[in-house]
Amino acid sequence: MKVLITGINGRIGQYVAKGLLAKGYEVLGIDIADNINSALSECSYVKADITNMSNLEETLKNYKIDQVVHLAALAHFSSNNITLEDFMKINCEASLNVAKVAQMCGAKKFLFSSTVEVYGQTGELIVNENTPCNPKTNYGKSKYEAEKKLSEYLSSVGVEYFVYRFTPVYLKEYTKDLDKRVLLPKGIGAYYFKDGNHKFSLCSVNNIVDSVVAFMEGKIQSGVYIVSDKQALTAKEIAIMKKDKGEAKRVIKMPYGLIYLGLSMLSWILEKTGKAEKGLLINNLNKLVKPVCYDSLKISKKVELKWNIENTLYSNQQDD
Repeated sequence: MKVLITGINGRIGQYVAKGLLAKGYEVLGIDIADNINSALSECSYVKADITNMSNLEETLKNYKIDQVVHLAALAHFSSNNITLEDFMKINCEASLNVAKVAQMCGAKKFLFSSTVEVYGQTGELIVNENTPCNPKTNYGKSKYEAEKKLSEYLSSVGVEYFVYRFTPVYLKEYTKDLDKRVLLPKGIGAYYFKDGNHKFSLCSVNNIVDSVVAFMEGKIQSGVYIVSDKQALTAKEIAIMKKDKGEAKRVIKMPYGLIYLGLSMLSWILEKTGKAEKGLLINNLNKLVKPVCYDSLKISKKVELKWNIENTLYSNQQDD
């Protein structure tokens, strides 16, 4: 069975490709780079621009594809030069290009990688797949629009459609989305606000791999799924773990009121000068002090979410 992976050279793409190869699947990868990552030599690879429909169609027209794992995307950028239109072009319009060409190549199942940012700041303590979406960031808006456009098109042509909404992802080679929630620069300290009991829903890349394998093996019905670690950890728990692992010299309780005031002023200045997306800094602060817990119960009924920070980052254990 041949699976097409878009964005195969990306961090998640490489892990997913290795996981599917280990299960005996034939992998065809596409990306914008001239060559595939050297660690993925067993995969077939073609360079393709998914924003160019004619180029994508010409590139893939001679391939038979059974299933698609669409990971290619434009993610967060701090630069205000990246507009909503830029996000829409890659995350929405190009995703529709991939779906159309994949269907022409015979694909029967399509998995779209999305994000919990489609929910926005809901005000709810726990969010699940039934929570209404109200994205606030350009990234979240483009992903949600893509979800809707893909659903409309794929249902019209009889292709099974799956959406995986990832919480912030970490892997051994990339822990930025984890570290920025608890670590100060240069290992000065690991921090938390207030009592530190607010929880973060994070996702090991290995849980993503296992969830994609379950999709490939037909263990999951079409629909929308939140993909996250089974258990959310508190900011204080993560901060203490970072100190115990030698990544921080001390654990620090941060003054929330002072930080909020300073960041509000900085946010106002950056927005007025066009150097930051409106509301982005405060939105990011809210993620630190009022994080939403995302419920992965739905997918956990089909996939054993066995990976966590400890066994992903600090253990030699390998995925099966």
